[in-house]
Amino acid sequence: MLQVKRLTIDALLEQAFERYGALPSIASVGEKPMTYSELNQAVRDRMRDLTRNGIRPGDRVVILSENCPNWVIAYFAVTFLGAVAIPILPGFSEENIRHIVGDSGAVAAFAGARFLPRVQGVDPLRTVWNIEDFSKAWSRPGGPDRPGDAQQASPGPKDLAVIIYTSGTTGHSKGVMLTHENIVYDVVHSLEKFPLSSDDIFLSILPLSHTFEATGGLLCPLAMGVRIYYMQGLPTPKNLLSSMETARPTGVLTVPLVMDKIYRKRILPKIQAKAATRTLYRAPLFRKLLNRVAGKKLIQSLGGRLRFFMFGGAALNGDVEVFLRDAGISYSTGYGMTETSPIMTINPFGRVRVGSCGQPIP
Repeated sequence: MLQVKRLTIDALLEQAFERYGALPSIASVGEKPMTYSELNQAVRDRMRDLTRNGIRPGDRVVILSENCPNWVIAYFAVTFLGAVAIPILPGFSEENIRHIVGDSGAVAAFAGARFLPRVQGVDPLRTVWNIEDFSKAWSRPGGPDRPGDAQQASPGPKDLAVIIYTSGTTGHSKGVMLTHENIVYDVVHSLEKFPLSSDDIFLSILPLSHTFEATGGLLCPLAMGVRIYYMQGLPTPKNLLSSMETARPTGVLTVPLVMDKIYRKRILPKIQAKAATRTLYRAPLFRKLLNRVAGKKLIQSLGGRLRFFMFGGAALNGDVEVFLRDAGISYSTGYGMTETSPIMTINPFGRVRVGSCGQPIP
């Protein structure tokens, strides 16, 4: 089991920075990754900027952007400092964004260029940075209330790390409060059933503002020295396949809908195009053979190095799960919720039970 000296996000990542310093860490698809040491330095630079602008432990800081390396840097800078990250889904309405800023009491924000108009001037924000280059985009007249370069102690396990506002409620979204211990405990025990190594390469396609991606697709892999590429744009089958071909990942976290679309738009039409294969596909033996051939071609179109898919957020359709099993494509499923950081159950790799969401972590 992964050993961490302190169940905090900074302790988890500082250990990774020390172990994997020279290895590649994060990049957008098609770009050269920064090393773990360079990522560490970028985080420290942002921490100093936050401190100079009066951000202190416990302060709430919004992150509103599409996935990109700078999202990760901002998230770590905030949580390492002992402040509280408020990730907001890019698809949320302007009304909901304003509600979250006010409800959380956020004093600062990192926002992508197209989201800047939605947060500039919103109370109680004092400072807004453009996440694309970390330039200051807006600040409330009068400057920070508490300027300076005071040294900050590391956060403790029981300290609040993140508040994630979920959309699955009536009325305004509600904030789920997660401590450092909540999140890092989930990382450590998920890795027992979700084995990763520094040889792995991830393609990140789900929003980092979702706790599934933030825990399973960011913290779990970085804790083990994995390289992560961020796909630009929506995970349409065309965009996903193009990004997979470029990044050539060994692992992808995704929702079942993505694989469902690939299966129904790329696999089934070719099998059903001819009457002979359409008829043979109804027989289990021939179905397995046809799925195996289709699976080999799919793996090659996905970059040729894919080791597994990890599915969450919904149940896999039975015929898609049968295809993956017949095709010899390694996968796992799990169940969780934002309130549990989020992973609760994982189907152990190599021992996946079809139709199951797996076994609980401690």
